[in-house]
Amino acid sequence: MKKQHNISTIIMLLAGAVTVLCGLLKGAALLTILGALLDVLIIFLIVGRIVEKIISKMNASAEEAARLAEEEAKRAAAEKEAAERGEALEEQTEETGEGQQA
Repeated sequence: MKKQHNISTIIMLLAGAVTVLCGLLKGAALLTILGALLDVLIIFLIVGRIVEKIISKMNASAEEAARLAEEEAKRAAAEKEAAERGEALEEQTEETGEGQQA
């Protein structure tokens, strides 16, 4: 969860850095740059949080799918093992039946 929390911070700081650089290159007044910076930081904080939620949901669904696939693989392995044991049991029964008939 903490990894997703860093996403919004990184997005917000990058957007703020771009805003400040653009303002300085245009020669804007410092208070104008700071006002724009505040607006950009708030907007991109919200955008970052939305991205975090989307990524978190994607990770949760991927983890659930992986868990279900693992359970299915275990179940298939258990069924295969049970089938092999059943075949071995049938072979033993046939062999003992032939031995008793002779």
